Amino acid sequence: MVDFRPGEAFAWAVESVDESVAVWGYTLEGSDGEVRLGMHATMGPGPSPPRAAAAADPEHAEEIITRRLRHWSKNMTATVEGIRGLAEA
Repeated sequence: MVDFRPGEAFAWAVESVDESVAVWGYTLEGSDGEVRLGMHATMGPGPSPPRAAAAADPEHAEEIITRRLRHWSKNMTATVEGIRGLAEA
């Protein structure tokens, strides 16, 4: 866990805190029964398959990383929407 503030935020590192492949986290804001959920992710600084592919093919590095970030964004949106669906049920 790289961040834990009960009722406010939590985040964790993938693989290792010192040389993480990524850091994922959620933030919570709100009052009066309303809660705004945010989700964030940071790639690196440790090695990951997309970063290794980008390093091996520098000519297409931007495309490789952009594709991975689009994939992350799509999945993050689906996760937050799923949480919202459960919260509103």
